[in-house]
Amino acid sequence: MSGNDQYLEHRSVKQLFYDFSCSNYPFFVLDTRTQRFVDDAPGALQDNHLLGRPSLHPAEPGQLDCLCAWLRYMQEDRGNTPKFVVTSSVFVPNGVDTAGEGPRYERRKNQSDSWSAFPSTRSTVLETIALYQVQNVVFLSGDIHCSNISRLQFSGGVQGIKAYAVTSSAFYWPFPFADGDPAGYVHDSRAPQTPDSFALKNVPDTMDYRTWAFTQADNFARLDLHPDTAEMQVQFYGTDGEPLVTRKQDDSVNDQPERLQLMPW
Repeated sequence: MSGNDQYLEHRSVKQLFYDFSCSNYPFFVLDTRTQRFVDDAPGALQDNHLLGRPSLHPAEPGQLDCLCAWLRYMQEDRGNTPKFVVTSSVFVPNGVDTAGEGPRYERRKNQSDSWSAFPSTRSTVLETIALYQVQNVVFLSGDIHCSNISRLQFSGGVQGIKAYAVTSSAFYWPFPFADGDPAGYVHDSRAPQTPDSFALKNVPDTMDYRTWAFTQADNFARLDLHPDTAEMQVQFYGTDGEPLVTRKQDDSVNDQPERLQLMPW
């Protein structure tokens, strides 16, 4: 069954996850709360499932199946049009305390609320993007009280995929001293002090990422798409409606929007 058929057949199932379009740009809103399963046994990280347990039959697709079918269908139907995946749990960046291999880091990942605690789910989504060349996927997140922008990079057999993650959090958070310190999040997954490369399970590829534009200020994010230049502009605004000063991808520091290059659509 193709991604097209599977998505169309099950798109009307009533669940807490859903999809919609805004100005012809597709969005898929995930339910990362009610269906998650965490195995608290040591060394069982691979048995954690963020979007529900894996389906046991193609006729009974779960949330993960629907998301992957949606990604395939949107690429087949709309080409490189940007596709937004809304997830309350942060896709990337991961916490510095989880960046590493071994029992200690697995234990910390298992305690995380982010996608790093669910490697099987994350691998399936990334494999779908890689295998079917799903372009211009943007993960939209919040929850960690520290806004930022990440660029995902694939290395191995997959080349040329454009994908990003934008975290905007929070509009009101009066306790910046409690959590959300930018130093607590990986800035470069290839950096020796924070090794956080993610090897895909069933595809000979690795996902890495770079993250910048960290800010703990109360804010909201505005995303503007420009098909003529194949760009997405991201601007964080403070509670007074004024642009915030952030570090850009080129290490400049200013209040201008970040311009992210996408594949033409």
